[in-house]
Amino acid sequence: MSKIIFICTSNADRSPCLENHFRDKFPQHEYRSAGINKFYTSTKGTHYLTQEDIEWADLIVYAEDVHREVVGRNYKLP
Repeated sequence: MSKIIFICTSNADRSPCLENHFRDKFPQHEYRSAGINKFYTSTKGTHYLTQEDIEWADLIVYAEDVHREVVGRNYKLP
């Protein structure tokens, strides 16, 4: 079983959609989703990415290259 996190900007559309889709198709794995923009996640009431999320995940899936760049600059990756 793998632990997979999907990351986008606000965790309002893309990453939760991916999380739900993959949970339905591959229920043997664990999933999370998160956003990298604190303003948007707080405004929309969605989950802001934490270091704990990064450490939890076996696999990180980014919606766009910019998300990977931001995470690489602001979080300690394994």
